[in-house]
Amino acid sequence: MQVATVKAMSAPAALRPAPAIGVVASSGALAAPVGVPQFGSVSNHPTTPAISAAPSIGSVALASAEIAPPSAPLIGSVAPSISQRIAPVEDLSPVRPPYEPPTASIPNPPAIPGKWVPQYTRDKKKYVVPGLEDMRQTATFIRATSHAKTLDDTTSLTDWRLRGTVLGLARNPELLDSLDVDGAEHISELNFGNKLALSGIANKAMRRVGGDDGSDFGDKVHGYLQVVLEGVITFEQVPKEIQPYLAVLFAAMRHHGLSFVQGMVERTVFIPSTGLVGTFDFLVQGANGELLIGDLKTSSSIDFSWLSIAIQLAQYANAQLILSWNGSHWEAMPPVSKVYAVVASVPKDEPSPMCRIYVVDMVLGTEMMDTATRVRNIHEAALRATSNAALLQDGDELIAWAAGDPVSLPSTRAIA
Repeated sequence: MQVATVKAMSAPAALRPAPAIGVVASSGALAAPVGVPQFGSVSNHPTTPAISAAPSIGSVALASAEIAPPSAPLIGSVAPSISQRIAPVEDLSPVRPPYEPPTASIPNPPAIPGKWVPQYTRDKKKYVVPGLEDMRQTATFIRATSHAKTLDDTTSLTDWRLRGTVLGLARNPELLDSLDVDGAEHISELNFGNKLALSGIANKAMRRVGGDDGSDFGDKVHGYLQVVLEGVITFEQVPKEIQPYLAVLFAAMRHHGLSFVQGMVERTVFIPSTGLVGTFDFLVQGANGELLIGDLKTSSSIDFSWLSIAIQLAQYANAQLILSWNGSHWEAMPPVSKVYAVVASVPKDEPSPMCRIYVVDMVLGTEMMDTATRVRNIHEAALRATSNAALLQDGDELIAWAAGDPVSLPSTRAIA
C-alpha cells in the first residue's frame, strides 16, 4: 500500500504575522506575499486601499468623496417615489350574479280557469276577501297561519334569519349601496320608511343565500299538486323535478286508505272562533267516508312546528264558511272531522323522495287554538289599554294597568 506523500513548498522570502481575528491586514510590499489570516479574519488584497475604522453601531460611515445625505424624514411624511405610485384604475372585481334558487328553472304551474287566487295586503299579513254575509265589498282578515304561531318558541328561527341576513350582506355588499336612512345613527332614530327599507334589504340578503329555497320548493309542489288534482294537466305533464315528490305523496295516501277530494284543494275559509281567514291545502276522505283536513309540509324538519301545525289545522276544522270557487261570495263549509286531521310530510332535502303520514289530534289542537286566541287578545288589550283605561273594550282581560298619572321631576335630566 502506497502512502501519499506531500511535497513541501519552499518557504517564502518573508512571512508577515497573521492579523488578529476581526482585524484587517494592510497591504505591504508587493514582493512579499500576505500571510494566511487566522480563522474568521479577512485579508486584504494587496492592491486595495486601507479601510477606515468600523463605524459605531447605528452610525453611517461616509466615503470622503460622498455628500452627506439629508436628515431622515419624520415618521409618516415619506412620499412614495414615482415607481411606487399606482395609477388609479377602475374596480375590476367580478360582480356576483343574482342568486337563483334551485327551483328557478322549473316553470310555474298553469292557472286554474275560473278559480279565485288569494289576495293579500302589501305586508302579506292579511287576506283581502269579499265581506261577510254575502256582501261584495272587500274586507281584510289576519291570516290563520299568523295566529297559529302565537305559542311558538321562535328563538331558533330568529337566530337562523339573523345568520342568513348577515351572510347575505357579507356576500352581497352592493345591497347597501342605495340605502338611505336619513342620517340615523341609532336604531331609535329610524322612521317608518327607514324600517321598511331595512326590512326589504334584509329580505333580499336572506334570499340571496338560500333563505327562501324551502318556500319556493313548497310553492312549486303545492301548485302542481293542485293542477293535477283539478285535472288541468296530467301527472306526465308535471316537470320531471317535481314528479317524484307527487308520486311518493300519492303512494303514501293510497297506503293509508286516503283519497283526495276534487274541488277541495287550496280553498279559503273563515273561522268565526278566531275571526281569521286561512287557506287549507286539501280535504281527504278516509276509509270510513269521513272528510279530514289535510296539509302538505315540505320543510326539511317539522319536529319543532307541531304546536303551530295543530293550531293551524284546528282553525280550518272549525271554519264555518268557505269562499266560493270564483271568490265572489261565501258558502257553507262542508262538515269535516273535528277529531283528527292529516299531515303529509314530503321533505325536500332527503336523498330520495319520501312521504310520511301523520295524524294530528284536533281536540287538543282546538284547545291550543283557544289558548292562542286568549293570549293574542290579552296581548292586544295590554297594548291598547294598559296606559289608557278609557280604551278598554267589553270582554278585555287586562293583565296590567296604570296606578295613576305618571310622576315626573322637571329638574331631572333624562338619560340620553
